[in-house]
Amino acid sequence: MLIYLATFSRFYDTAPLLFYAGLGLFQTYVAGLLNIASTAQISFPYLYWEPVVYAALLIADATRFIASDSTLIALYSLLILIVFIKYALFMYGMITQLTKYLGIRLLRVKDKTTKKN
Repeated sequence: MLIYLATFSRFYDTAPLLFYAGLGLFQTYVAGLLNIASTAQISFPYLYWEPVVYAALLIADATRFIASDSTLIALYSLLILIVFIKYALFMYGMITQLTKYLGIRLLRVKDKTTKKN
């Protein structure tokens, strides 16, 4: 639905990656949360503010409510950045919890005091 709405944007023909990257990141983030919620048998928060803001931006774009191209690109980019940060924090939390539970270190630095023979 939202990718269909994106076709009404004035930037869709010249920068479709902006829309696919944002939606892809959000979908990956929410799919990870759904996986964790279903595995842990906890309730899944199904209402997120990001798609609502994204749809509002698309409507403002299509109706030329926001006339400045640079302002719209900045708003789209800010939304993508927010989703990216949330996804990165989610992945960081998952990786650190998993490696701690398994008792392994994600990165291991070789000791410099060991001499080669």
